[in-house]
Amino acid sequence: MAEEISDNRFKSEVMRLLSTVIQKVDGLESKVDGLESRFDGPESRFDGLEAKVDENSAEIRKISGEVRVVSGQFQDLAGVAIKDTQRLTLLENRVDNLEQDAH
Repeated sequence: MAEEISDNRFKSEVMRLLSTVIQKVDGLESKVDGLESRFDGPESRFDGLEAKVDENSAEIRKISGEVRVVSGQFQDLAGVAIKDTQRLTLLENRVDNLEQDAH
C-alpha cells in the first residue's frame, strides 16, 4: 500500500517542486533572451540590406525608363539618317546625270 503523507509534507513537496520549475523556467527565459539579442544584429543588417534592395530596384526602374527614352531617340535618329542617305543618293544620281550630259 502507498504510504500516506501529511498535508504539510505534501504542501512543502509541491512548493519545492514548483520552486524548481520556476527556477528552470527563469533559466530558460534568460537563455531565450540571450538568443533574441543574438538575432537583433543580423535582423537590423537584414533590414538595411532590404532597404538597399528597394533603393536599387527603384534606381533600376528609373534607368529602364531612361533607356527606353534613349532607345526611342536612337530610332528617331536612325530614321533621319536613312532619309539623309536617301537624299544623298538622289543628289549623287543627279550629279552623275549632269556629268554625263556635260560630256
